[in-house]
Amino acid sequence: MAAVTAAVIGAAATAGSAGYGIYQSSQTPTGPGANPTISRLPEDPLSKAERDYYARMGIANIDKTAPTFGSVLATGGTGAQGGADMNAAKFPLSVPGMTPNEASAFGLVGSHGEAIPYTSPGALAGSAGMGGPGGAATLSPEQTLYMARERNRIAAQTGQKAGPWATKVLNTNNRLGNITDRLNTLQGIEDPTQHQQNRIDRLTNRQQNVQERQNRQLGGQIGSSGGSTQY
Repeated sequence: MAAVTAAVIGAAATAGSAGYGIYQSSQTPTGPGANPTISRLPEDPLSKAERDYYARMGIANIDKTAPTFGSVLATGGTGAQGGADMNAAKFPLSVPGMTPNEASAFGLVGSHGEAIPYTSPGALAGSAGMGGPGGAATLSPEQTLYMARERNRIAAQTGQKAGPWATKVLNTNNRLGNITDRLNTLQGIEDPTQHQQNRIDRLTNRQQNVQERQNRQLGGQIGSSGGSTQY
């Protein structure tokens, strides 16, 4: 275990050092009297999470010893069938805790700590589009909205804008949220004036139109599949 962990850590460190060296060389001016520019390469969150987490795991298990074949045979007669106790073949691995940033980097939660509406690879692989017996492969409205938000985050990290599809989906979702908030505020008034009631009616019609537009973009209505919009 310790050897495997050391190999993983060493590979990550080597890759990081090589990348930093290439980046630093590209940022160093050449020629007489040129002053080098010292810049730090932004670190990949997943690489950092892997290095830090597996380093902690290696330290947590530094005093553990992997079972040997002889030690398993030495337990003969204690198993359920009268043979060796196969529980003795298990490595007593200690699994350390994971920081919130590491959980996000590993994809266990989203970049904001939100739940990720994962889809099933098996279900998609069994769809008609992949030659399976199932129907057409589709995502739920919650998964489609999450995909648009994820594309927007990835584009923002590189200083770019999301593609037209993701931008359209997010604009519709933001517009629907704004209309709903304004409508909720007006509907909370106990005795609205005629002017306020007219606004409520207009916003209700507008909300319905934008909701129908979002349903077309996402292939269904948010919440109809039991998902959440809080991504």
